[in-house]
Amino acid sequence: MYLRNGVFRFNSLSLRGDNVSFKIQWERIVLTNLYNNMENNTELIKQCELKAKEWLSPAFDADTRAAVSEMLEKEDKTDLIECFYKNLEFGTGGLRGIMGAGSNRMNIYTVGLATQGLANYLKITIKASTELKVSIDIEKD
Repeated sequence: MYLRNGVFRFNSLSLRGDNVSFKIQWERIVLTNLYNNMENNTELIKQCELKAKEWLSPAFDADTRAAVSEMLEKEDKTDLIECFYKNLEFGTGGLRGIMGAGSNRMNIYTVGLATQGLANYLKITIKASTELKVSIDIEKD
C-alpha cells in the first residue's frame, strides 16, 4: 500500500478522481454542519472520546497516540468526531479514506482489521483442502 499522486493504492485497488475528493469533502461538510448545528451534542462527543481513548493504549504506536491525544485535548472536537464517529468501511471501491489516526481513517490499524476480516471470511468459506493463492499488484512509477 502506498500513496502516489494523491491516489491511495492498496493491492490492485486504486482510488482516484473527483468521486473520492467529493466523498471526503461531502463527509467533512456533513460532519461540520452536524457538529455546528448541535453545539451541545455531548453524546456524540462522549462516544468519540471513549473510542479515541482506546487508541491511547500501548497497542498503538507513539505517533498515533500523540495524534489522538492532541485531538482529545483540543476544545474544538470536529477532528475527533471526524476520525472516530464510525469505522472505516470497505465498499465497492475498496477501502478508502483520509490517511491519519482514528477508526474512520486509513492507517495500519484499519487496514489490518480489514485484512484480518478478509482472512477470517476466507477461513470460514473456503474448504481446508483448497489451495489458496494471493496475488498482490504493486504499481511503480
